[in-house]
Amino acid sequence: MDLTLKKVEYAGAAINLTAREYAILEYLLVNRNGVITREMLEEHIWDCEHGAFSNVVEVLISRIRKKLDPEDKEAVIKTVKGLGYVIKDEKP
Repeated sequence: MDLTLKKVEYAGAAINLTAREYAILEYLLVNRNGVITREMLEEHIWDCEHGAFSNVVEVLISRIRKKLDPEDKEAVIKTVKGLGYVIKDEKP
Protein backbone atom coordinates (compact mmCIF):
# COMPACT_ATOMS: atom_id res chain seq x y z
CA MET A 1 0.00 0.00 0.00
CA ASP A 2 1.36 3.38 -1.00
CA LEU A 3 -0.04 5.81 1.56
CA THR A 4 1.17 8.87 -0.36
CA LEU A 5 -0.36 7.91 -3.71
CA LYS A 6 -3.32 6.06 -2.13
CA LYS A 7 -2.66 3.00 -4.29
CA VAL A 8 -2.81 -0.67 -3.41
CA GLU A 9 -0.95 -3.50 -5.07
CA TYR A 10 -1.23 -7.14 -4.06
CA ALA A 11 0.53 -10.14 -5.58
CA GLY A 12 1.86 -7.88 -8.34
CA ALA A 13 -1.54 -6.56 -9.40
CA ALA A 14 -3.07 -3.13 -8.86
CA ILE A 15 -6.19 -3.28 -6.70
CA ASN A 16 -8.97 -0.73 -7.20
CA LEU A 17 -10.68 0.13 -3.93
CA THR A 18 -13.44 2.56 -3.06
CA ALA A 19 -12.56 5.34 -0.60
CA ARG A 20 -14.13 3.45 2.31
CA GLU A 21 -12.50 0.15 1.35
CA TYR A 22 -9.16 1.94 1.17
CA ALA A 23 -9.74 3.56 4.58
CA ILE A 24 -10.47 0.18 6.18
CA LEU A 25 -7.44 -1.51 4.63
CA GLU A 26 -5.20 1.42 5.56
CA TYR A 27 -6.42 1.35 9.18
CA LEU A 28 -5.88 -2.40 9.45
CA LEU A 29 -2.37 -2.12 7.97
CA VAL A 30 -1.35 0.81 10.15
CA ASN A 31 -2.53 -1.23 13.16
CA ARG A 32 -1.03 -4.48 11.87
CA ASN A 33 -1.02 -7.39 14.35
CA GLY A 34 -3.63 -5.67 16.52
CA VAL A 35 -7.27 -6.74 16.63
CA ILE A 36 -9.50 -3.94 15.29
CA THR A 37 -13.16 -4.01 16.27
CA ARG A 38 -16.05 -3.11 14.00
CA GLU A 39 -16.72 -0.12 16.24
CA MET A 40 -13.15 1.13 15.80
CA LEU A 41 -13.51 0.87 12.02
CA GLU A 42 -16.87 2.68 12.11
CA GLU A 43 -15.38 5.52 14.15
CA HIS A 44 -12.38 5.76 11.82
CA ILE A 45 -14.41 5.77 8.60
CA TRP A 46 -17.51 7.72 9.59
CA ASP A 47 -15.99 9.63 12.54
CA CYS A 48 -19.02 8.76 14.67
CA GLU A 49 -21.11 5.83 15.79
CA HIS A 50 -22.51 4.36 12.60
CA GLY A 51 -25.04 1.98 14.07
CA ALA A 52 -25.04 -1.11 16.21
CA PHE A 53 -27.18 -3.08 13.76
CA SER A 54 -25.38 -2.13 10.57
CA ASN A 55 -23.38 -4.72 8.65
CA VAL A 56 -21.66 -2.18 6.38
CA VAL A 57 -18.21 -2.93 7.82
CA GLU A 58 -18.67 -6.66 7.26
CA VAL A 59 -19.74 -6.03 3.66
CA LEU A 60 -16.75 -3.76 3.02
CA ILE A 61 -14.34 -6.30 4.56
CA SER A 62 -15.84 -9.00 2.33
CA ARG A 63 -15.36 -6.82 -0.78
CA ILE A 64 -11.75 -6.05 0.14
CA ARG A 65 -11.02 -9.75 0.64
CA LYS A 66 -12.50 -10.60 -2.77
CA LYS A 67 -10.51 -7.85 -4.48
CA LEU A 68 -7.25 -8.93 -2.84
CA ASP A 69 -7.81 -12.65 -3.39
CA PRO A 70 -10.65 -13.43 -5.85
CA GLU A 71 -9.99 -17.17 -5.63
CA ASP A 72 -10.18 -17.05 -1.82
CA LYS A 73 -6.91 -18.94 -1.38
CA GLU A 74 -5.77 -17.10 1.73
CA ALA A 75 -7.56 -14.43 3.73
CA VAL A 76 -5.28 -11.43 4.15
CA ILE A 77 -7.74 -9.96 6.64
CA LYS A 78 -8.37 -12.50 9.37
CA THR A 79 -11.53 -12.53 11.47
CA VAL A 80 -11.02 -12.92 15.20
CA LYS A 81 -14.32 -14.44 16.34
CA GLY A 82 -16.28 -12.15 18.61
CA LEU A 83 -13.57 -9.48 18.57
CA GLY A 84 -12.86 -8.02 15.13
CA TYR A 85 -10.30 -8.16 12.34
CA VAL A 86 -6.52 -8.36 12.06
CA ILE A 87 -3.81 -8.34 9.42
CA LYS A 88 -0.78 -10.18 10.73
CA ASP A 89 2.83 -9.95 9.65
CA GLU A 90 3.84 -12.93 7.55
CA LYS A 91 6.87 -13.59 9.74
CA PRO A 92 6.77 -16.89 11.64
